[in-house]
Amino acid sequence: MTIDLRSAKPIIKKLIYVVVVLVILVLGIGFTGIRLDPISAGRTSISRGAMLIRQVSFGQSEKVDIFNTHDGYATTLVKKWGPFWRKNTTTLSGKASSKMNIISFINFDDPKLGSGTVLAVLSHDKNVSYLRAGPNSVKYSIKPHVVSVLSWNQLLTPTALNAVAYSKNNRTLYKIKNAKIKNGIAISIPIKFYSVN
Repeated sequence: MTIDLRSAKPIIKKLIYVVVVLVILVLGIGFTGIRLDPISAGRTSISRGAMLIRQVSFGQSEKVDIFNTHDGYATTLVKKWGPFWRKNTTTLSGKASSKMNIISFINFDDPKLGSGTVLAVLSHDKNVSYLRAGPNSVKYSIKPHVVSVLSWNQLLTPTALNAVAYSKNNRTLYKIKNAKIKNGIAISIPIKFYSVN
């Protein structure tokens, strides 16, 4: 039996073409942060060994993952992309060294998928008992040295969060601020808790 190489050339060319396209697809998906699950998609832009603290779901299509990394904290917003998940945004914060820390603040507004806000705080102040935050000033219990994650199904700016930390005796200890007034002009500063004392 003899093989006519002239008739096999079109098949070989098609096979090479398919292999090249598959390699490009696999590499493209890998470099763009597209993965099969939301946690893997979130990990694409952060350091290896990051530990997931909490995942907050907003419907079936958006998730916010908060990770503890060796450098501090990372928060990723991942969105459904067909059968895959794709990292949309990553925010990073350093180690929590203050008495009252914001380790994550992320908000989004997507006309197709909805809106959401996530605030994660870490208190090293044993006097902080609870936090009131959000449009209805909901009360959230705070434990020292434990990350507390608060979320809302709406877009909230740092000002709209109006987060205030209280002692068990209802004394105001800290407030979130992200702007200060200087000569009548609001100057943006990093969102963080400021002591009221």
